[in-house]
Amino acid sequence: MARPFGAAASAEAHERLREEREAGEEETGKEVRSWKGPPGAHEAALAAGSAVHRALEEWDLDAQPAPELARQLARLPALVAGVAAPEQREAAADRARALLTRAFSAGLVARLHASRDSVVARELPVLLPPPADGAGAVGYVSGTIDLLYRGADGGLVVADFKTDQVEGEALTRRAAAYATQGAAYTRAVQEALGLRTPPRFELWFLAAGEII
Repeated sequence: MARPFGAAASAEAHERLREEREAGEEETGKEVRSWKGPPGAHEAALAAGSAVHRALEEWDLDAQPAPELARQLARLPALVAGVAAPEQREAAADRARALLTRAFSAGLVARLHASRDSVVARELPVLLPPPADGAGAVGYVSGTIDLLYRGADGGLVVADFKTDQVEGEALTRRAAAYATQGAAYTRAVQEALGLRTPPRFELWFLAAGEII
C-alpha cells in the first residue's frame, strides 16, 4: 500500500535528478541560492520546455525549415501563455526562443526534417504494465514518446527531447539519469508491436545541440 498505483515513465529519472541536485546543494552551501536562480525560474523553465515540445510536435516537416522556424518562434508567446503564470511568461518565452533557435542552428531540426518520411508518430501516448521487478507502481506506467521514427537501417527509434541546460561531460551523466525512462518507452513499443528487440533510444539535448 505504500507504493503508488500509477507512475510516470520519467518519475525515477526526475527523482534521481532531484537527489543529485540536493547533493550538489549540500556541497555548495552558500551557492545554493545562485544555483536555484531567481524566484519562479524553475517554473519558467518548465513552461519553456512545454512550449518547445509543443512547437516540435506541430512543426510542419513539409515546409521550408527557415520559414517554419520563424512561424514557430512567433507562436511561442501564445504557447507559453497557456502554461505559465503572467509574471513568468516573458522569461519562459525567452528561454523557449533560445532553445528552439539553438536546436535549429545545431542541426537537430534539420535531422528532424531529414527523417520526415520515416516519422511514425510524435507525442505518442504510452501506457504499459509496471516492471516485473516488484518496484515502483503496482498498476501502470504512463508517459509520452516525443518522436518515434525509423532509422536508416529500418529499425524503430524512440527519441526524447530534453531541454536541460547541460553540456560537455555533464551530458553523459544526465543521459544516464534518463536511462529508466528510455527503458520504459522502448519496452512499451517493443511489447505493443511484438518486436524481437527493443528500439534504439535517443536523447535530443536541445540546449547543447547534441544527440546521445
